[in-house]
Amino acid sequence: MEMTLRGHWIALGLLAALGAGGNVDWARGALGGFGLLGPILLLAYHSSVERRPEPIVKPYLWLMLPWWIVVAVFLAGILHPAFILQEVNGQQFWEMLPPPPSWVPLSGQLDVAILEVLFIIGLYAATVNALIIPQNRMAFARTWVALAFAAGLLAVLGLAQYFTGTGSILWMIPFRHAHFFATFPHSAQWCAFAILWMGVCLSLVAWLVRQRTWRWLASDGWTLLALGGLLGLSVAVAGDPLHWLLGSLVAATGCFALAWQTLYDRKLGQRLGVAATTCLSAGLVLLILAFATLFHQGGWLTYNGDRPGVPLHSHVMADTLAMWEQRPWFGWGHASFQIAYGFFQQADQEGAYWAYARSDLLQSLAENGLVGTLAWWLPAAWVCWRIARRRHLASFLFAPLVALAALVVLSVVDFPLACPAVFFGFWLILFSLCRWNEIDDETNKSTWTLRHRIVVQRSHQSHASESPPASPPAAG
Repeated sequence: MEMTLRGHWIALGLLAALGAGGNVDWARGALGGFGLLGPILLLAYHSSVERRPEPIVKPYLWLMLPWWIVVAVFLAGILHPAFILQEVNGQQFWEMLPPPPSWVPLSGQLDVAILEVLFIIGLYAATVNALIIPQNRMAFARTWVALAFAAGLLAVLGLAQYFTGTGSILWMIPFRHAHFFATFPHSAQWCAFAILWMGVCLSLVAWLVRQRTWRWLASDGWTLLALGGLLGLSVAVAGDPLHWLLGSLVAATGCFALAWQTLYDRKLGQRLGVAATTCLSAGLVLLILAFATLFHQGGWLTYNGDRPGVPLHSHVMADTLAMWEQRPWFGWGHASFQIAYGFFQQADQEGAYWAYARSDLLQSLAENGLVGTLAWWLPAAWVCWRIARRRHLASFLFAPLVALAALVVLSVVDFPLACPAVFFGFWLILFSLCRWNEIDDETNKSTWTLRHRIVVQRSHQSHASESPPASPPAAG
């Protein structure tokens, strides 16, 4: 079952990464349909005799809370369309209908909304299994290695495009523009993707050091370290000051975890200590430079792509906030931003078209309201509480945890989670990290219990051997 689950995750990750980050319609439809195999795999696992003894129905229903709420709100919103497509003199335009009270769900462009709901629910349903099914670390390790290698190869492709000035060499990508990188149409989304998998690469190297797998470390370990470096280089090339800041923080955390693991073995420390210390120092230097650059350029909210006449991201975010204030509970309907935003644009944005709000948080509030937004973040908060409750996290898992926190920061001032490849990676790594930490705790407890039993058994044996033999009974 774990092999099938691992293949499911890898196939979804590769499809999202190669399909323009999942930003083309055919990729979104395929991701949603294929991702819905997740509940079927869970049912097959639940009926098997090899499953974990604890009940899995209640955790699954709790983790699938966003699914139920999104579907219920979406179905209710179909009864109340917010916009209607009109045609006058051969020209089509959207007209806003009189909105009902703010507590009534609405719907936007129905065909686009159906596709969005399908791929979001499909990807999320596939990743929830990571917290329920796996009983072995290798299910996560092999999945992370496969997807990290794919991310590293895409970084090589993007760097080749950047330094040679050539267009996309993949026939499946129909577009190319100044902000295109590898197979991703938006370099900002690529940077979020690269930061996430750079943390995974460094985490895997530190895990290999912890496992004392010398032979594998001599080959794949160094390869993963090189791929992490290439992903970091791609962030430096395609990113902006905030990406540099967050990427440097993730790199410094991963290198610190790697250096920490080398302290457990002197022989390995002689081979990797210098390299780890150098990487750590470089990460800290980049972190300082990123702070200076961010302060010098005035911050991410003033970025407009170096294009004169294009409004600042902060202006777009302010108008999106005004959208949400009119319908705070359920928003304007799923996938309605492209239509609804045109009715709230300020005078400085005439003629500008925005497909995204440049803030995942604000766009979610504007489209899904407070109810839909909390539905997605409450399970994430519950998983974080589940991690914190154990009061122990292996040091090699720090880097992906910091990378996840970096994506949360980016989602406030950018739109990384609008990319299916980043959305899938975020939830997969979050659930995998939580379950991996639990498996570590279970293994440590079982190892301690086994050692305790051995010590007690040997103690009893020694006492039995040292006790004097019983004297024969006296003759009557």
